[in-house]
Order: sequence, then C-alpha cells, then structure tokens
Amino acid sequence: MLESDNLINAHGGVTLYFSSANTQASDVLRQVVNQTGLIESEAYPNVLSVQCEGSRLTEFSTRCSESLSGELQDDIACHVQQFGSEPSLSQLMQSRSLRAVLDQLDGKWISDILAEQRLVTYFQPIVRLSDPRDVFGYECLVRGVSEAGQVIPPFLMFGVARRAKLICELDHAARVKAFATIAQLDSQEKFFINFSPRVLQTNHLGVKSTIDAALDAGISTRQIVVEVTESDEIHQLDQVLNQLHLFREAGFGIALDDVGAGYSSLTILADIRPDFVKIDMDLIRGANQDRYRGCIVRKLLELSSELEICTVAEGIETMDEWAWARDQGADLGQGYLFAKPEAHLQTIDDFATSETIKS
Repeated sequence: MLESDNLINAHGGVTLYFSSANTQASDVLRQVVNQTGLIESEAYPNVLSVQCEGSRLTEFSTRCSESLSGELQDDIACHVQQFGSEPSLSQLMQSRSLRAVLDQLDGKWISDILAEQRLVTYFQPIVRLSDPRDVFGYECLVRGVSEAGQVIPPFLMFGVARRAKLICELDHAARVKAFATIAQLDSQEKFFINFSPRVLQTNHLGVKSTIDAALDAGISTRQIVVEVTESDEIHQLDQVLNQLHLFREAGFGIALDDVGAGYSSLTILADIRPDFVKIDMDLIRGANQDRYRGCIVRKLLELSSELEICTVAEGIETMDEWAWARDQGADLGQGYLFAKPEAHLQTIDDFATSETIKS
C-alpha cells in the first residue's frame, strides 16, 4: 500500500516513523509528541515511532506546523504506516520529508470537510450602541464539524486551509453555507460576510460565484455586507477595487474590517470607501482607560463620521467599554458583552435596564 493511501485511510490510526540528523529538529518533534499526548518508542536505532489515532492526526499535524519551521520539517524524514503492519527498512529509506506529509494531511482533512459539507454558520449580533437591545445585523462566522460531531474552531480550520492552499475553497464554501442558512431564516437584518483579499485578488471562486450563490439561495443582496479582512494582505488594489465595484452594482454593502490593526488601513480606507468600518478589537479593548488607544479610536470615529461611514466597535467586553464607545460616537457594537456567536439568531432583550442605557 502506498504511503498516500495510508494517510487517506487513516481513520483507524497510523504509526509515524521519524528520523533526523538535526538534533534541534528531533528535540522539537519530541516536545510536540509529548504535548499531543502520543505514545512514542524507538522502533529502530535513531528512528522514532509514534502511534497516532486517526482523530489525533489533525491536532498533531497542526502542532508540528506551529512548532517546527519549514526548514526543520525538511530535515525530518517521515514514513506513515497503518496500525498492525511494520515497515521494511527499504520503506523507511524511501521516507518523505515531514513537510510533505503535513501538506498531505492538511489537504486531506480540509478536502474531507468540504466534500462532506461539514460546515455550520454561527451568528454574532451587531447592535446599536445607543440601545444594545436593538440588533442591527449579524456577522456570519463559519465553524467546521468533525466526523465525531465536534465543533472545529475557525482559527484551526483556516490555518490548516492556508497551509494546504485551500483557503479560497474554504472561504467560498463558508459563504455558500451562510447564504443557504440565511435563506431559511425569517430575518430582515443585515448579514456581514467575511471575504479574504486573497479571493478578491483572483478570479477563482470570486465575486461572480458569490453573487450567484446569494441569488440562488433566494436572499436579497441588499441584506448582505461584504467584510474585507486582512487589509495588510491587499497587494493588487486595482483588482480588489474592481471586484468590490461588482459587489456594489449587485446591491451588496461593503465593510472594511479590523481598521486600525494594520499599517495600510487608512490608505485602504481612502481607496475602498466602505459603507462600514469595523474598528479593531485590540484598539477598542481598554480604550476607555488608555490615553493612546482612546485618542486613536476617537480620531477614527471622527474621520468616519465626516465621511458618512457607519462605524462598528468590535470586541466590546465590558459595560465601561460599551458606554465609552457609545459616548465617543460609535454607531454599532459587537462583542461578548452583548452575545457570543451561536448557531441561531440571538436577541439582546435582557442586556440592560432602560436606566442603564440612558445613563
């Protein structure tokens, strides 16, 4: 059986065999094995064997990718064998680099999720800061679902997708799932959908397919606000602006996410001219107590107000942060103080008393 087949059929578990002449790489690998709680032994001289159940492969590969640089991964030879069989010395001699094995694991894991449509849409309310019980809209946030039915956090799923070069496919599948879910809801609020600049800078699974997916789902494009995230990754601005123009023509709103988080945010703001700006949570958090953060947020709010752009303060977690953002003129707010993301639409009926809101 080929090693690629071992990975594809690894649901029952595999034994991983590692060897390396690089002492640093070997030491870090052993730390990862211990952190993941896997069983290790020395199968042959200078050959480390690790037993790994199929359900642990993703965690192990993620820890390897986070802890070992690409150079160290290249210095580790890896062979994969299914449980219950022993590799020959000739097979071990034909081992691939750990980097190649991790790339295959990542690609297989994400491909399975996409093929089996194991995605679910969560919603986090975006409220009017003048009265947080008044929900303006919802941000759509994707979650994966493991074969065992467990929720997979987005940072893990998108991290793996980036390494496997499947980020555009996952990004598109998340939007299609969101549109299908929204279509089943009786709601007239706005829905904010994340859109990576990597997708806007390519024609693959880009704007037209997103517009078609919304129309096919039977939802009004005027309910949808496209959030452009990771502004520092916008390298082909003309292409992005052309794509956003198509969204606007189709009736979508445009939001610039994480404003204040990157060095290029103000330049991007001037070029994109969004309908909404979402001020980065790292600026909002503690801005009521930090002179520098407070000053920066106030100037961003003043600028947005002068440009007639609606503002969203992200990451609000305390009553003081809410009151401060409201008093500084932020229009909308989002954060755990109001509600955490859930797989259903939430109301904020019991947020506070009328007296608290008017204070």
